Amino acid sequence: MLKSLALYYKLTDLLRQQKSFLLIGVLASLLAAAIDAGLAATLEPLINQGFSSQLSLSMTLIGFIVIGTMTVRALMFFCSDYSLSRVSRCRD
Repeated sequence: MLKSLALYYKLTDLLRQQKSFLLIGVLASLLAAAIDAGLAATLEPLINQGFSSQLSLSMTLIGFIVIGTMTVRALMFFCSDYSLSRVSRCRD
């Protein structure tokens, strides 16, 4: 019991030292998940109207929005992976 309690205190101390990276990693993960949910709503008009008739200006704009959204999503996944990997490799 005493050994596991000491290990718990050591873990909380290490996480306290890395709390900024932990916070960045969690926030980036949440933002990436929100982007995934919003991407489905953005793609719906493109799929419903984009393949049937002439491509209007709004459909072109949706295409650029999708490209920008995917870029931000990739950046959020990178920030999340980097931050959480750094937290998982912290040493005393």
